[in-house]
Order: sequence, then structure tokens, then C-alpha cells
Amino acid sequence: MKTFALRNYMGKETHYFSVEQSSVTGKVSPSLPPASHHILIVDCSGSMWCLMDGLRSVIIDSLASVGDQPNIKVSLISYASEGNVRSHFEREPLSKVNKKNSMPQKSIKSLATRGLTCISQALEHAQTLIRDG
Repeated sequence: MKTFALRNYMGKETHYFSVEQSSVTGKVSPSLPPASHHILIVDCSGSMWCLMDGLRSVIIDSLASVGDQPNIKVSLISYASEGNVRSHFEREPLSKVNKKNSMPQKSIKSLATRGLTCISQALEHAQTLIRDG
């Protein structure tokens, strides 16, 4: 039996799970998961200054834990004051995002606080990514 902890964005353990191994009966054929597009929207307003280091780590670790699944695309949008929405990268394959020192990794590591808070602009930009397929 293996045990693992679920952590919140600050790295604090919130839940614990135990997993038992069992054998699979019958024939199992591997298949690719359906294609998906994950859009990360990050609050970079001044109120986030004390959380930004942890947030960058959580983003990188969370994406790495998924592995390099070929059907997953990732976009990163950050926002602060009105008119200050930034699209860091769009529809990058997860394998590229997870690659050490890649442009997406550098973009995540460079997230910094700036300005006030205006989330509506980030949500509007994310909506265009969804519509454009």
C-alpha cells in the first residue's frame, strides 16, 4: 500500500490517500487521452507578492506531474491592472512546457507581481482561446 498527500497551493498537506495495487484481468489496450487545452490564468496583482514564489513552483510541479502527454496543450495568461493582461504562451505542447529551460518554463519562472487587480480582461482573453479552438 502506498500513501500520498494532497497539497494546497502553499504546499501545505490537506488530505491523505492510500492506494493499493491490484492486478488487471482481461486485455487492456493503451490509448491516448482525448486532446485537451489547459489555460492557466495567474493573478499577478500586487496582493500576490508574498505568494508568487510558491505559485511558480506549484505551476511547474503540477504540469510536470502530468507527464509529457502528446495530446495536452497549455496556455498561460497573467493579469494585473486594467489593460495589463499578458499572454505568455498559447497552445504549447505539454512536452515543451515541461522541458527544462524552454521558453514556456522561462515564462513561468519570470511571473512577477505588478499593478492592481482586473481579472475580467484575462477571462476575456481566455475565452478567445477557447473559441479559436
